[in-house]
Amino acid sequence: MRTYITNDGELIDWLAAASSASSCPLNKSSSDIADEEIALWRMRLQELPSHKNPLTELRRASSAVPWIALLGRKVLAVPATSTAPERMFSSVGNIMTKKRARLSCDHLEELMYLYEVWPKVRE
Repeated sequence: MRTYITNDGELIDWLAAASSASSCPLNKSSSDIADEEIALWRMRLQELPSHKNPLTELRRASSAVPWIALLGRKVLAVPATSTAPERMFSSVGNIMTKKRARLSCDHLEELMYLYEVWPKVRE
């Protein structure tokens, strides 16, 4: 089995070899395709250096390993802050009080939507 080292100059060789090796016929199951992509991704001998952006590397390899690239984009796209959800929970806490304990989820969602949109509509 031929191995490929992922340096700046040799990454294209790995991608070219992986692209030619990965064929996706219609009769393959999703687990077979995932196993094939994992095997192609593991052909790399060196780990990704800490100074490189993993999303850039996954974008470059997306033609050879599209499922891994999609999974990487979803996992690595987690927002860095939680201010928006915290603000929303605070607003929900102001709406859902002891006196409004019987408020249904649908009505709470509608009230939150109106709470967010109404100031923009008034402008």
